[in-house]
Amino acid sequence: MSDDQEEVRLTLRLPAGLRDRLTWEASTSGRSLNGEMVYRLEKSLVDADQAEPAERVAELWQRIEKLEGDVEFFQNHFEMDLRRLEARFVDQQVELRILRDKD
Repeated sequence: MSDDQEEVRLTLRLPAGLRDRLTWEASTSGRSLNGEMVYRLEKSLVDADQAEPAERVAELWQRIEKLEGDVEFFQNHFEMDLRRLEARFVDQQVELRILRDKD
């Protein structure tokens, strides 16, 4: 923590096992329990900030792949519907010619 940051007192409830582990980690790293907790919180935020762009890129690629699949699906259905409409149009033209020829 930098010297210019204001410190805030915080009452925190932790599971006893977690407190014990943090206490042990603090003693092996030469930090106080508070120092260990601040260190780990700051590190987790830095790690999250660094991982966030990579995770976001991976998420965007997944969305792009899904959208590509959706586009292909709708394109295939659109093409089938268009062929059906064209066939109906041709059938109606034939029927119209038959009706005209009868008259």
